[in-house]
Amino acid sequence: MAFGVIRFMPSDHGYPFVRWRGIAYVLSSVMMAGALLLLVTAGLNFGIDFRGGTLIQAGNPQAEDIQAFVQTLDEELDGVEVEITDNAGDAEDGRATELVIAMTGANAAASAESFNTAIVGGGEDVTGARFSCVTSDGAESTDDGARIALHLPPPLPPLDDIRANLGALGLGNIQAQEFGGPDTLLIRVETQDPAEGEDEGDAQQRAADLVRTTLLEMAPMCILRTEVVGATVSGELIRNGVLAIVIALVLMLGYIWFRFDGWQFSVGAVAALVHDVLITLGVLSLTGFEFNLPSIAAILTIIGYSMNDTVVVYDRIREKMRKYKKMPMDELINFAINKTLSRTIMTSVTTLIALGSLFVLGGEVLRGFSFTMIWGVVIGTYSSIFVAAPVLLILGVRQGGGAGANVSQSGADARP
Repeated sequence: MAFGVIRFMPSDHGYPFVRWRGIAYVLSSVMMAGALLLLVTAGLNFGIDFRGGTLIQAGNPQAEDIQAFVQTLDEELDGVEVEITDNAGDAEDGRATELVIAMTGANAAASAESFNTAIVGGGEDVTGARFSCVTSDGAESTDDGARIALHLPPPLPPLDDIRANLGALGLGNIQAQEFGGPDTLLIRVETQDPAEGEDEGDAQQRAADLVRTTLLEMAPMCILRTEVVGATVSGELIRNGVLAIVIALVLMLGYIWFRFDGWQFSVGAVAALVHDVLITLGVLSLTGFEFNLPSIAAILTIIGYSMNDTVVVYDRIREKMRKYKKMPMDELINFAINKTLSRTIMTSVTTLIALGSLFVLGGEVLRGFSFTMIWGVVIGTYSSIFVAAPVLLILGVRQGGGAGANVSQSGADARP
């Protein structure tokens, strides 16, 4: 039984994709030229990975964050009951400023000490950073167990004040912005020139320490992470990223040549990949999304996705070339594209649904990666239909492997 949602696009349609190749070539040429112009004039918004410098993320935890963490600790307790209350609504902005953890049971006192250490004691794990700005009165004994009173920090200072204070440090270009919400900051500091007798790493670390100190002087806040990347390391990352993309394209060229036993197929596939990568870089330049190591991963994934889509179309073209030796090549390519269209559209749509969810719900950290992937799926699907397949006509691929074979005959025996 075939479900309608799966068969929404029949396999016997006859859209004249090859006839539209002239329009597609013009559109692709315009997009590629625009991408090159953007890359030359505006360039890419390189992240800390490639540009070097310091990245600091700071923020204030909310009561919900601590409650979720306490619940994970609570699951590991045996014979201890945990109850959490907060004073949400007492503050002017409705935020909780105090969180009380009450415990009952035979092991309540020891468990309270463990909880207090895990939350505000610093520790060696990420919780030390997540709640480093949370204070407590320590674990206190009660008549029926123990309690911990946690004090949460106030809201972050206004963003304009933070920018003004950081700008007065004399560290050059400093960018401060909200990161996923008003309670989290992301601060970027440009690469610092080492002072006399100071190495490159020490210069960046000095800037990071100065920014952290300034932030903590303004208001209590948690320093969630600090990343310091020197100019030497960032240059190596750029070279390695470009090298990874080039190697992927070369290996794809060799694979398709071997797989389809014809240089026309390999050149057509790689031309489509270069088309996809170049336009994707242009879109990233246009939108201003940060270009970092996850972006390189997204581009390599796009290369794999686009190549997979192209191979499916090419495999059907080769199959039809063996079966219909007298069919005109343009009709044969168009016939093969239409036969694989249902599979191409269904694969792209389901992939875009997953990526759309990642873009909306994945947070700011994954926003650039998911956007790059979404665009890559769209342009990869387009190129497998309008670039990779029709370009075989320009390259002169022929049935039977003979470059000079005559395949222009038509007739009833040439039709599927």
